[in-house]
This record gives sequence, structure tokens and C-alpha cells, in this order.
Amino acid sequence: MLMNIVLSMLLLVLLVFSLLIHQNDFLHPGVLAPAAFLFSSIMCFYGNNTWQAPIHANTVALICLGVFLFIAGSSFGSVASIANEDNVTTKLYASRLGMKPQPFLLFVITILCVGITALQTSYVVQIARTFTNSDTWTNLMWWYRQTTSYSVSEDDLSLPKWLNWARQLCNAFGYVYLLMGVAQFMARKYMRGILCFLPAIIMSMAAVLSAARMQILYYAAAAAAFYGIMSVVYSHKQKSQAKNNAIVMRLVIAFCAVLAIFSALRAVVGRGLSEKSASDPLYYISVYAGAPIPLLDAYLQEDPERSPVFGMRTFFSLNNTIGRNFNIPDLQYIQHLEMRESPTGFQLGNVYTAFRVYYSDFGIVGLALFTFLSALIFTALYTWAVRSLAKGDPRALLVYGFLFPGVILMPIVERLFSVFLSPWAIETLIFILLIGQMMLRPAKIRPHPIVKVAQNISSLHPPQKEPSLYGAHPF
Repeated sequence: MLMNIVLSMLLLVLLVFSLLIHQNDFLHPGVLAPAAFLFSSIMCFYGNNTWQAPIHANTVALICLGVFLFIAGSSFGSVASIANEDNVTTKLYASRLGMKPQPFLLFVITILCVGITALQTSYVVQIARTFTNSDTWTNLMWWYRQTTSYSVSEDDLSLPKWLNWARQLCNAFGYVYLLMGVAQFMARKYMRGILCFLPAIIMSMAAVLSAARMQILYYAAAAAAFYGIMSVVYSHKQKSQAKNNAIVMRLVIAFCAVLAIFSALRAVVGRGLSEKSASDPLYYISVYAGAPIPLLDAYLQEDPERSPVFGMRTFFSLNNTIGRNFNIPDLQYIQHLEMRESPTGFQLGNVYTAFRVYYSDFGIVGLALFTFLSALIFTALYTWAVRSLAKGDPRALLVYGFLFPGVILMPIVERLFSVFLSPWAIETLIFILLIGQMMLRPAKIRPHPIVKVAQNISSLHPPQKEPSLYGAHPF
């Protein structure tokens, strides 16, 4: 317990340090990553009352080193003052960004998502019934997950390729309409916003009906990124601490709601329940959010050998694609790591934080390199999204929203290189960009009237070159 407290305190210090570096930009990846690890350590403290799993000093040092390197990498990009530039309008409404949905097109896309979900469900049940005669949905989902996730499935036990492409297309529509829905809610067009959420809701149900819940977290993370960034960029009260606190509070409430939904769906997707999990939903969340820390600790104490395949976990999706296309057996393997139990006999799972992936493949040098590189990539995407949105173009925000889960899931699993560097993610991202190109248009930025007056005065009376008494020019 002592080392758990030490870890939480050190992560809190790193979080405060990152907030200072990024000028209280609470949406910056360099702030969100240590915040996510701090939440994970708190969940670990809660669950460890039951697990009694030890946490050693080398685990604390490794996690803090990784978080520090991520903060260091993220410090190369800062957009804290982007909303104060002259080319940023005081308020950009959803209609000006091409985010007003066309009812008939939305209806067609919704029907398409429903049809794809129904077809997918029929295939899922068909695959599951090849292994069990049970009519219980939980058992069907359990067998389907065992077949497709814990073994290298043959083609006849997988969903058809055309159906996977159709799912990717519908998921892409889900992201674009999710952005529209968030914009409509911000414009207080609540019914229109709810209708825009329908494709994302339906495709989340499609994921649940195929024994998975990760797509729910992906959409929720994207929606949080959309709302947070648009709220800050499109507000003339950007420096208001009260407004920032209100944004954070709304995001926290939404986060708690998503966790509640995630927990409530555990039986639907075929997850077994211990007596402890059934009686304590918060404990169930702690197994996913907090157990990766003692799992990483157990792994580190074994002094494990390096992975036998280059980038075995880091480049899992890429390796498997190459292995399948070129018939290389050594590159065809399952993604899941070993399952472990706590000293008291409770199941902890098989997720070990993103740091286990980097460390097992490339050692401490690889952990430092890929953590730092991840921070650079996420920060560049965040900066691009904010700057583009400030200029009236929301399409870059779609890209960042799609990849954003890789930041907040780092305390649990690695996503950037192992999942998003894959044909599936690249194809989905292409669909998102094409749909965004067709359905969203950059707004023509019109400066605030006060800014126009200031610009006109400046053109008639150029400012003096000597520095102002109060620093930067007010306009």
C-alpha cells in the first residue's frame, strides 16, 4: 500500500508540473496522460484492498519515468494562446462549419447502420453456434470472443471482408455525425444533436453485439475531445477559470456515465462475473483501470526476456497483416498477454499498461523512445486540430478525435502503434477524411467587430515600434 501511495503522490506532482508547463491547458495530451495514470493509481489503491498485490520501487520508477518522458515530449508543442489570435472569431456557430445535418442523408445513414448491425449479428451468432448449442446470449458472446480474439481465426470463422468494410464505413459516419452532434448541443439544438448521435450509438451497439465494448470508449473519448476543444477555441472567455472548471466538470460527469455503461454491459458481451464484481461495480472498473499497475509489477519482477519477434506487441497489427499476406507463420499470433491472479486469488486480467508493450519488445531504451515519440505525435495532432479549428476548419479535429483514445488508455493498453498503425485504422481514417471532406466545409472567419475597428485604426495610425508599457498590443 505504501508504494501505491508514493506512486499516486509522484503522479500528482507530475500532473501539476505538466499543468504549469502547458499553462493550465487541461486538454493537452501532456496533461491528460499523467491525469489518466493518476486515475489508474487511485483505482489500483481501491482494488488492492482486495488483491493485496505488492508494488515494488522499480515499478514506481518505471511508470514515473514513462510519464515524465511523455510530458517532456509533449512540451515541444503548446497552443495555450491559440484562441487569442486575431484570426479567431469570437463565436463560430455549427451552421457556419457545415455541421448542420441534412435530415434525409442522416436518415439513410442511420438505416444503413441498422442494416449492417443486423447482418453482423446474424454472422456472429452463426459463428458462435459452431461451438455451442446454448441459446443464452452471454454464452454465445463468450464463445464468439474465444474464437475470434484468443485464436488465430480461419477465414471461414471470421466476418466477411465486405461486412468489415461496411462496418468501417458506418463507424466513419459515426465519428463525423458525432462531431456534428456535439456542435449542435453546444448550439443548444438538443434534438438535432441527439439525432446526429444515432449512427455512433448504433455502431456502439454493433460492437457490443460482437462481444466488444472498446468502440464505446473510442466514441466517448472522441466526443470528449470534440466538446473540450470546441468549447475552449470558440469562446471569448477562454481565460475564464470558472468556464474551464465548468468544462472539466461536464467532462468528468460524462466520463463517470461512460464507466457506468461499460460496467453495466459486462454480461451482455459475455464477461464472467465474480461475486465481488457483481456486488461492487466500482471494483469491476478497478480491475480494468487499476489492475494494470500490479500486473506490470508482477511482470517486471520476473526479469523477463525480450520478445522473440521484432516489435511483437508494439507492432502487433502491422506484423499480423504482413504475416497473413505473405504467409509468414512467425508473424501470425494472438495479441493477448498472459492472464494473472492476485495473491488472494482474484482475477486481475491481462493488460499491463502501454509501458509493458514497449519494454518487452525493446527494453528501457525502447520504452523511452516510443513514449517520447508517442508524445510528439499526439501533441502534433492536438496542435494541428486546435489551429485548424481556430481557423474555421473542423476536419483535423476528426483525425485527432479518432486517435485520441491512445492518450487516455495508456495506463491500460497501448493503442497508437499496436492498433492505430494497421490497415483497419488507416482505412477507417481515410473514410473519415473523405466523409468529412464531403460533409464539412471550412468556415470563412470574420473577425469580431472590435477586432475590425482595431485593425482599421491600426491601418490609419501605425503603432509605435517602442515596446508597450503593458507588453503585447491588446489587439
